[in-house]
Amino acid sequence: MSWNTRKAGSFVLQASIIALVLYFVVPKLQNSVRDFDFSSWSINYWYLALSLALMQVVLFLQSTIWSWLVTLVRKSIGIRQSFWIMYLPQMLRYIPGRILMFLGYVHFAEKAGLNKAESSLLFFLSQLLASLPGLLLVELYLALTDNGPRYDAYDILVLPTAILLLVTLSIVGFPERFRSLVNSVLKILRLPPVEIQIEWQVILRVAVSYFITWNLYGFAFYLFLRAIFPEQTLTVMEIVGAWTLGYLVGYWAVFLPAGIGAREAVLLVLLTPAFAAHGTPELAGVAVIGARAWSIVGEMICTVVAWRVKRRDR
Repeated sequence: MSWNTRKAGSFVLQASIIALVLYFVVPKLQNSVRDFDFSSWSINYWYLALSLALMQVVLFLQSTIWSWLVTLVRKSIGIRQSFWIMYLPQMLRYIPGRILMFLGYVHFAEKAGLNKAESSLLFFLSQLLASLPGLLLVELYLALTDNGPRYDAYDILVLPTAILLLVTLSIVGFPERFRSLVNSVLKILRLPPVEIQIEWQVILRVAVSYFITWNLYGFAFYLFLRAIFPEQTLTVMEIVGAWTLGYLVGYWAVFLPAGIGAREAVLLVLLTPAFAAHGTPELAGVAVIGARAWSIVGEMICTVVAWRVKRRDR
């Protein structure tokens, strides 16, 4: 099979999955918008600005966390550098497959002194150590909300959480075997070996810090919902849990550009009972559409800031 044939097949598969997701999600969003009374809609712009500002803080903190991981390969990258490495290419993830975003990340990491093997390994570790505390947060918070019984079906998350925990503990507990495995894979890929020294203190600090940033990111989303629905009284833990799971599922759905469709589907399922508890289930769809717009605006702001930081670092 030629490369062009595989590329065409991949495109058709991605388009089919996107169409399938949108087939189920779009009608529900349309119904929600149709039932929403826009004539009485008001926005709290102070909450909106605060939510976007908090998002920028979260993204900056996450790039700082990544700079801590760099020390595992016996190198050092400044916080400013880690910021533009992470966020200059982030808007490329809206292109299906997200390969361009990853290539952009590798490109900028090379400019900062990391080779392809090191940046790829750090990318894997950052995704692992961000996903584990995110899943733990989701299970904890959704179980503790007043609508907890409605989320019983999400007990299935225990399995991927346990797998990620086992993988993390294996890396920390058997660092030499992990290094050997990594370098064997790199050899197959014809990439140079990596001198990685796993330190449990760094791994623990990174995992705990990601747990904190997930809370902050979810709270930023809560502030956004308070901004567009000032009259609604929502449960913070429920909203934080919903946002975190939606974001994670969207990020794992690498076949969807920026997780479009997957994130919306999860948020729609989780936000509907949250709003239904206050007698306004029709607001869930509007919130989901607004969430994507809010996310894009915040990411664009971050990318512009990263570009300006990069220019000053020349």
